Amino acid sequence: MQIEKLLSPAPSSNIKPPTAFKPRRLPGEIVLFGDSLTQRSWQPGGLAQRLADAYVRKLDVVNRGLGGYQSTWGTRVLEQLLAQRNAPGTPSIELITIWFGANDAAPPGTGQHVPLHQFTLNLHRMIDMVRGPPTTPSSPSPSPSHNSALSDPTAPHTPQPYIPPPDHNAAPDPATRMLLLTPPPPAPQVWNLAHFPRQIALTRAYAAEVRAVGRQRGVPVVDVWAGLSVAAVGEAYVARFLVDGLHLNREGYELVYNMVVHAIREHYPDMLPERLPDAFGGK
Repeated sequence: MQIEKLLSPAPSSNIKPPTAFKPRRLPGEIVLFGDSLTQRSWQPGGLAQRLADAYVRKLDVVNRGLGGYQSTWGTRVLEQLLAQRNAPGTPSIELITIWFGANDAAPPGTGQHVPLHQFTLNLHRMIDMVRGPPTTPSSPSPSPSHNSALSDPTAPHTPQPYIPPPDHNAAPDPATRMLLLTPPPPAPQVWNLAHFPRQIALTRAYAAEVRAVGRQRGVPVVDVWAGLSVAAVGEAYVARFLVDGLHLNREGYELVYNMVVHAIREHYPDMLPERLPDAFGGK
């Protein structure tokens, strides 16, 4: 076939004018919020990259990963991100993922460490910012001095009743879909930053707390800790899914992506890509 024919336009009778020129609401967003595990997920085969491909022309995937952050710093940023979300013309947040714990679980005395009880309150606060406070708050969580499980991050911990903090500037929407993700198990034998050490037992307690908060608040949890542990046939062997003992490699992100899609299918089936219309016209 001659190159001129390949480059020539199709007959005008086969071209249908798009309907995208009509005023339309911008596509909604999937917001990924968390630490470096989220930030790095734009890499080839990463969680954000895979979601963006799956939801192309359906929903825009926004990566708000903050490398080095823990949940206390994250709450301050999330408040800013959500404050203007109801402004005219702002795309709606159809789903937000919250993925903290890997840095919070740095050992006490390091700059990133967040005590387990504070990590719990931070997760509650983020849920409040997105969805609003619980409808029936009860007594507040006790201080660490009154609960040994809160004082010792490795001890078993029972979720405590929660009282929401004072109103903030964000505009919560109870209908916003959310997923909480647990941190993955670290591989201390591979992680070589002595000034930022990681411990399996300590991080396990933070993963358990994400599950507990999810149950308490009715937010689905993507259990990355359990998923990687099962795939690796044990917590001690997860290094195969990590590039450096802490951050996920392509294979690790593939597992997380599959778990996120499974959670969407189970809890928010109307958000599956095949059930969403194309943005700016089309099917």
